[in-house]
Amino acid sequence: MKKIKICVCLIVFVLIMAGCGKEELENKSFVLALGMDVENDNMKIIYNFPDLSRFTEQNKGRSSGNFIAECSDLQEGLEFYQNTSDKKIDFAHLKCIVMSEDFFKSKFYHKTLTGSLEAGVFADNIPVLITEDNLTDILKNDNVESGSVGDFLANMITNYDETRKIKSATLNTLLKNTYNNNTEHNILKLSYENDLYELSEYKIS
Repeated sequence: MKKIKICVCLIVFVLIMAGCGKEELENKSFVLALGMDVENDNMKIIYNFPDLSRFTEQNKGRSSGNFIAECSDLQEGLEFYQNTSDKKIDFAHLKCIVMSEDFFKSKFYHKTLTGSLEAGVFADNIPVLITEDNLTDILKNDNVESGSVGDFLANMITNYDETRKIKSATLNTLLKNTYNNNTEHNILKLSYENDLYELSEYKIS
């Protein structure tokens, strides 16, 4: 099973490589999962990068694991990363966004949702999860054998949807609910306890 998971991660890595030239690739950091939280009355963004160093010596030193930015809004959070890295952040392979319940109910939620889509920062079909657990603990690559918690969560969402014949909430569906003044959201809740991830259906209002 471990070999299969490693192979899956390597395939994803090859697909990422295939769409980029060598120079372009070396100048980018690919975000596969993104966390959004609230801390000290600020927005807290957790960028999760795949841990490619465990597979090839060539990728040692590339961005991996988590980078945390405390900021006033998404744009400042993006600029904060860019000012501390010589690589351009890339969301083309983003698998999911995990929001804390506090963030979902905060002043940052609506502004981030509309601003990110209007500016084209994220694709509108990105799945969104909500959690009551610690986001920093959830978005750790060491939690999964593949070395990419983003890929792991994406597979969980797909399997959950297919098994229960439902459609997970995306940035687009949440935005439509907001524009239609729909205060109730059907969204998947992500729990992490005793080193186990679990999804459940959750309604927030």
